[in-house]
Amino acid sequence: MSLQLCPLLILLFVSSVFVMPISAFNDLLGQHDKTTRKGFRLDLRHRDSGKNLGKHELLKRALQREKVRLQWFKATTMTTTTTTSSSSAQAPLYSNWTNGEYETIIGLGTPLVPLKMIMDTGSDLTWTQSKACNPCFEQPSVPFDPTSSSTYKLVTCNDTACTSLPSYSCNSNNSCKYDYSYGGGLDQQGLLGRDTLSVPNGTYSGFLFGVETYYQGAVPEVDGILGCGGGPQSIVSQLSVLRNFSNVFSYCLVPAGSLSMGGINVGLYKLPNNVGNVIKTPMDQVNCDASTFTCVTITAVSVGNKELNAASSFRRTGGCIIDSGTTLTYLPSSVYDFIEVELTSKAIPSLEPIPLTDTSSEGFSMCWKQKNKFSFPDIALIFSGNQKMVIHNSSYLFYDTYEGKNVTCTVFANGFGNPFNIIGNLVSQKYIFINDFDKKTVTIAGPTDCSKF
Repeated sequence: MSLQLCPLLILLFVSSVFVMPISAFNDLLGQHDKTTRKGFRLDLRHRDSGKNLGKHELLKRALQREKVRLQWFKATTMTTTTTTSSSSAQAPLYSNWTNGEYETIIGLGTPLVPLKMIMDTGSDLTWTQSKACNPCFEQPSVPFDPTSSSTYKLVTCNDTACTSLPSYSCNSNNSCKYDYSYGGGLDQQGLLGRDTLSVPNGTYSGFLFGVETYYQGAVPEVDGILGCGGGPQSIVSQLSVLRNFSNVFSYCLVPAGSLSMGGINVGLYKLPNNVGNVIKTPMDQVNCDASTFTCVTITAVSVGNKELNAASSFRRTGGCIIDSGTTLTYLPSSVYDFIEVELTSKAIPSLEPIPLTDTSSEGFSMCWKQKNKFSFPDIALIFSGNQKMVIHNSSYLFYDTYEGKNVTCTVFANGFGNPFNIIGNLVSQKYIFINDFDKKTVTIAGPTDCSKF
């Protein structure tokens, strides 16, 4: 993205009321070369950015959303046990509105309708509400009206885009209708269609997405979901076919309280110089559904100079995904216990452990009352090929007060009961992630300044 565009996008993002005039969006499009780049970039901000919330409130809101996301994962993923004592979780196609922490802007239709969307690496189908949706939530932007777009086309029931859905039916006009059940009840229903996608470097015709006609749930503060997984319905895979982009998705997340922008990149992306440590690891295609999720193989975990062989623990508990929409990092019980024991043994007598029941209601399960200053060691996640993602204590610790004393908590949680383990966004902030869905590799670079992504 050219430098002259950044102030406009920042202004649009940080305003308390989301307003994007069509003329402004069109001006934005006109400032870009539509043909020379094999990809495009979008600004990305945390959904609670600019709300004047303290760190505790920001985290509390994120953890409340996370509870729903974990329930969604459990309700929508199908787990099967293999003869090798490993398990494989199949990713859902659709994503509920709560499933994400970072938002961006796209345009749909002709004339375009600007929409504020949650970026979700854990699902594929992009969706927004129809103007005729009933019952539905009141969204911040003008709802998309398929009847007002000259380029909108319904997908028919015999289209492979329809027949590949996990659940669909046919309307009287042979259009493709999908429904998504969440927690045992019908929550979302819509029509599958194709229209023009508008982003800051150009327009792309024939983009597949869902238009919601029925939605039952809480009010979201966004206009829909941008599916950024690796499946054929995701924005990444679609544009690799429609425009011969590289089937690559990259992103860099800024902290929740930051007013600066991170970003996402669809298509070709080249790492800048001096970006920090760079590792590359193959996607795990055995223990979880790598067609959508960013699945990785963790072979070991280290705390300071102490290392635990963890390959079998991750394999038995559904593998591990990197997920932009989950806040905490969920680990197998044995790995979680190892980290807790190692940190506690190093921290005493400077810190006093807090009982689980005193902090679990807030979402934390590993906390200490601070008596004296103590420097926590680095923690490393070690991937296939001995590739180490070093997590500094500033990225895995959260500081608060409890009973009038300073409290230190980690962002690690016991993943017992989840369909898989999750590397959440708190430890992912300030890192660049490059998901190459053709080569089936994940590149992790950083820590770095994501506002320069």
